[in-house]
Amino acid sequence: MFTAALGVANLGASIFGGMGARATQANIANAQMAAAADQLKNQIQMTRDMTKFQEASNIANRVFGATTGADLDMERQRQGALFKEGPLRELKLAGDMAERRAVLGLAGSEEAKALSRRQNKEQLKRTLAEKQGSMMGMFGRIAPVQVDSLFV
Repeated sequence: MFTAALGVANLGASIFGGMGARATQANIANAQMAAAADQLKNQIQMTRDMTKFQEASNIANRVFGATTGADLDMERQRQGALFKEGPLRELKLAGDMAERRAVLGLAGSEEAKALSRRQNKEQLKRTLAEKQGSMMGMFGRIAPVQVDSLFV
């Protein structure tokens, strides 16, 4: 009897314990569902906020580009044109002038003069050979001419 009473008591404890476990599991499941719902609600709110921010940013960019941006761009172009016609032009002119001076200086150097003399002598030899060739056809062999003695 005592054993039967203990068995019934144990059965009652098991039933109440099982009901408590089920209640705990239900509470955990409800808490998880509530957390998931909160997370979904937060994500939806963040998406809406981001969409609003992007739209506001697009509007601001359009307004800025149509008003202030155009003014800034025109000012940048004006500054660029002034720089191109001012300091940059002066630097380019100075560089071109220095280049011309260098070319003139090289043209007047002894090496350039010697090269010019050599080219003139070769041209004179070619011209003289052509003339002598036509003369030799009519008059026969002609004595060679020293080109160096033709001009001083």
